[in-house]
Amino acid sequence: MIDFIKTGLSKFREHIRNYLDLFVDTGRFLALIDVLLLVIHIILEFLYVGFGMRSMIWVNVGSIAVYLLVIAALQDVFYEAVFIAYFIEITFHVVIATTQVGWGGAFWLWLIAILVCAFYPNYAGDDFRKFGKFSYIASALIAAVYFVMFILMLSGNIPLVGKGLTVDRMLAFTGVNSLISIPAILLFISLFSERVVRADKDTRWQAKHDQLTKLYNRFALHNIMDGVVEKANDEEMTFSVAIADIDFFKKVNDTYGHDAGDAVLKALADKMLAHSDEKKIVGRWGGEEFLFICATEEARAVMRNELEDFRREIEAMTVDYQGTPIKITISAGVADFFPGDNIDEVITKADHNLYEAKATGRNKVVS
Repeated sequence: MIDFIKTGLSKFREHIRNYLDLFVDTGRFLALIDVLLLVIHIILEFLYVGFGMRSMIWVNVGSIAVYLLVIAALQDVFYEAVFIAYFIEITFHVVIATTQVGWGGAFWLWLIAILVCAFYPNYAGDDFRKFGKFSYIASALIAAVYFVMFILMLSGNIPLVGKGLTVDRMLAFTGVNSLISIPAILLFISLFSERVVRADKDTRWQAKHDQLTKLYNRFALHNIMDGVVEKANDEEMTFSVAIADIDFFKKVNDTYGHDAGDAVLKALADKMLAHSDEKKIVGRWGGEEFLFICATEEARAVMRNELEDFRREIEAMTVDYQGTPIKITISAGVADFFPGDNIDEVITKADHNLYEAKATGRNKVVS
């Protein structure tokens, strides 16, 4: 029974994530919001017509016209203008509707909803790059409108029930506004939470990886080695470290340009990733140097065999840069860590072996 509940909750969370994926794209998100707001105003139009509220009928026709125009603006990617139009229309409609329907109609709930969504641009990246402090200014204005209306209600200038409306009719508006605005608030909170989690995940990934090659960076490699060293000392196991370097990489940059050099680094990194797993780790150590960590069983033999196979694979590889074939080779130095060793000394030894490979002809693995 417990497993059944866990499985159900896991599937529910997955469905929620998939649903929130709809909002990752700003254009798709705003289009969906526009359609929802349009439907809401059509529902309100039926209520206004049914209750004979002529002034609100025409106000609402204007609101519907705004959302129809927004559809055209979305096609031209005027996201900032669209967002501002939403705020102006909703605030204007709330103020007029509250004075006509009464405080009890709960149109003021929409101010709380847009107060929450005012911070959406902060999570939407470059699509709202010109907004600056918009979120703070908009939220302050919305809060001010709410409190002014609240004071006017307390002073009797805004009625609890609008003129000519019965309590039952007012409650119809209360129900519609509550059923729509409260889920909207919850949706935005969920959306922001998901965006924060994703942004945090992206930041963590970027902190650990090299931007060009997508391999682990030096900082991450040090942290990984600390963990491997601790495990090796606790379990009295051996692991191997290797440093590899692209032969004559400066000549590649000087001959073909730095963009070609970047293309070579990316191609090499792709090959390295194909040889890596949880116990065979690779990262960019710096420049054209790469560091390998092998913590498998019989790591010493595995590291040397893998590196030799990898060296041959790179030797046979041709990097195509804008139609120009580029051939490269690599040299590598290997060293082994035994329980109680100093990892910095092991890395230094691997580095010395790399230079020996360079000094004795390159395109080889020295251990």
